[in-house]
Amino acid sequence: MALWVLRESVQVSQGFSSSRRTAVLPAIYLQLLCEVAEPFGIAPADLQQILGLSREQLLEPDRLVPVAAARAVTDYAFSRAGEQGLGLSYALALSVTLHGPISLIALSSSNLLEVAQALERYCSLRAPAINFRATLSGDFVLLHVSYLRPDDPLHRYFMELLLLGIVVMTRQILDHPQAGTEVLIEGPEPAYFAAYAPRLPVPVRYGQAEYAIRIPRALMEAPLRLANPSAAAMARELCERELQARRVTREDALTTRVRGLLAQSDDRLPTLEEVASALHVSTRTLKRRLQEEGRNFRALVDHVLEARATQMLQEEGLSVSEVAYRLGYNDVSNFSRAFRRWTGQSPSDFRKG
Repeated sequence: MALWVLRESVQVSQGFSSSRRTAVLPAIYLQLLCEVAEPFGIAPADLQQILGLSREQLLEPDRLVPVAAARAVTDYAFSRAGEQGLGLSYALALSVTLHGPISLIALSSSNLLEVAQALERYCSLRAPAINFRATLSGDFVLLHVSYLRPDDPLHRYFMELLLLGIVVMTRQILDHPQAGTEVLIEGPEPAYFAAYAPRLPVPVRYGQAEYAIRIPRALMEAPLRLANPSAAAMARELCERELQARRVTREDALTTRVRGLLAQSDDRLPTLEEVASALHVSTRTLKRRLQEEGRNFRALVDHVLEARATQMLQEEGLSVSEVAYRLGYNDVSNFSRAFRRWTGQSPSDFRKG
């Protein structure tokens, strides 16, 4: 499945080797796959046999399963189901309560904007190969979703699952319709989509330039019925602890080394080729290994540029054009577009705020 988490495993499937740093996910995700796949002619027992776990074991609250096992089961299910919309079926079966402290954030936040901000920060805890970013576009908020493994044969399956899963679970925490919301998906509309369209909570538009969810800003800012600031704060603290634990277990990871090289530069940031040379690997290897850790070089560079830009814009005496020049932009308009992409607002509006 696409929703995996890195944590120290306490209980794992016995059919796959594991270690304290094995990538794992809650077993309940796999039990849900067993249920969703059955109408496609796939016996739950076949999937459970691959995992080496019974239904009762998959339902245990603390049971964790290695990602390798989860991927093996997913590959098998997809090969048997074929092009029939397994991702959409899984999305329709999702519940907002399945995802631990992230679920609590979704249920207790003041509005959907807060939920989007939490997803942007904590999405990697459940989907390390996914980048999630929210931007403002007039009266709408765009939730951009990108998968860092575009060559994955199950790329569309994961993206349909994630995008439609988000709107399905959003419907569960709203007390009013998702009017004006639509899902944008790259590529042509598949033949199986027509059978699912009447059951989906919002319109889906294929053939788009990106994977995203477009939501009216008014809906994003509307108060949620279960808002509870204390519970939301507690849930964020739990997510921060999990995030920190993951960073500790991966303190020697390539991502950390790349971040360090980028942070060391005082002016112009090093290129991909320069970083690869410093780490004594090829650019191809660097990109592949970053993808394995759920990251990409461009996103790491953008993170550094955004941090430096926001800091400089808060300093007195620096014009927007000077900030752009110091960050390596020869054209202030290019810098402004990049800054809006990072923050959802222009450099001038950020400074005023």
